Amino acid sequence: DPVDPRRAQLDLAGFLGEAEAASFAEELWTLLIDAQKSQGGIPRVLVEKKKAELARQQASGGAGGAAHHGYNAHKSGLGANHNP
Repeated sequence: DPVDPRRAQLDLAGFLGEAEAASFAEELWTLLIDAQKSQGGIPRVLVEKKKAELARQQASGGAGGAAHHGYNAHKSGLGANHNP
């Protein structure tokens, strides 16, 4: 069945409140459209956020990087040389 974004937002309003539901639905819809357009199915904005996070961690020399969390950026395609 196709998703009805208006109905989804109305369903969320009872849980989040009208203003938060509208904001959430807008952000979710934007991410879904971006994911649909991207080659790997991951919204580009999330890929860019992860790249920035990894770069900050690498620059600070912190141990809280991807390996610390059991996450391998190269395997997932989020490495520096990946351009979705």
